[in-house]
Amino acid sequence: MSDLFLEDVPDEYLFEVVRVMANAHWHTFQVLTKRASSSC
Repeated sequence: MSDLFLEDVPDEYLFEVVRVMANAHWHTFQVLTKRASSSC
């Protein structure tokens, strides 16, 4: 387990994770974070 949204994680890796999730439509994915607040 890791934080996909760390600044050190390359965008290409995140895109690949999302691509795999989209292709495995028979699964239900949860993207969870331990962050208490968002900087957005």
